[in-house]
Amino acid sequence: MKNLYVCFIVVMLFLSGCDYPSQQNEWKKIDDFLSYKQWDFEINGAKETIEIYRVVPGGYKIKLVYSSEAPKYVSDWLYYNDGAEIVVNGPYFSEDYSPSGYVKINNTRVGNLIFNQELSGLVQIEDDKLFIRDLGVQALKADEDVEFGLQSYPFLLKNSAPALTEDSGKIARRTAIGTDADDNVYLIVSDTTHLSLFDLMNQLINTGIPFNQVLNLDGGTSTGIAVSEGNYHEIKDSLVKVPGVIVFDKI
Repeated sequence: MKNLYVCFIVVMLFLSGCDYPSQQNEWKKIDDFLSYKQWDFEINGAKETIEIYRVVPGGYKIKLVYSSEAPKYVSDWLYYNDGAEIVVNGPYFSEDYSPSGYVKINNTRVGNLIFNQELSGLVQIEDDKLFIRDLGVQALKADEDVEFGLQSYPFLLKNSAPALTEDSGKIARRTAIGTDADDNVYLIVSDTTHLSLFDLMNQLINTGIPFNQVLNLDGGTSTGIAVSEGNYHEIKDSLVKVPGVIVFDKI
C-alpha cells in the first residue's frame, strides 16, 4: 500500500508539471533568442508568480511605439504591429494618454514632460540594441539624439545592487525591464495585486539571475505582455488601453 501511495504521488507530481517551469528549474528555451522562467513564491500566505522573459541580443528588431490618439490593449498592440513577436507595456501616461515623462520615437520627442532625472532611468534603444541608462549619472541633454527612449522610475537594481531601501507598502500588478552584463534583456511581469516594488526587488534578487540594471515600468492596470513565437503563445493583457509599448520583431 505504501509503494502504491508513493507511485501515486510521483505520477501526480509529473502530471502537475507544466511545460514552462517554476523557480526550481532552469530556463525554458522558446527559441535561440528567447527563453522563459516562471518564478513562484509565497507572500502574505498567497502563492504568487513572476514571469520573466530573457531576450538574447541579435535576434530582434526593437522599437518603442506610442500613440496618444489610438491607445490599445497590449494584446491588440501585438496584432497591430505586423510581425511583432513580443509586446510589453512601458511608459507612464496621463489621462489624455500623453506621456508623463520623456519619450522619444525615431529621434522625435512625444510630449514635452520629463521626470526628475536624478531619480529615474531611460530605456534607450539604438540600432536594435536596448540598454538601461541611469539618468542620475548620465543626464539627458536637450539636443541629444536618441533613436527610441522611454523614461521611467524607480530603479529596482542598480549595478547589481538593491536600489530601494524601504517598502512603501503600495501593492499592484508590476512590469519591469532588466539587463545583464551580456546585454540580455529581461521582460518582467507579475499580474498579482499583492506585490510592492520592494517585494518585487527582493524576489528578483532571489531568482539568482545576474541582473545588472532593473528599472520599473508603468504597472497596475497598465501591466501587460503578449508573446507569439512559433508554437508558444502567451498573453497577460493590460486591463486598460495603453498608448505606448516596447515591440520586438524577429529579424
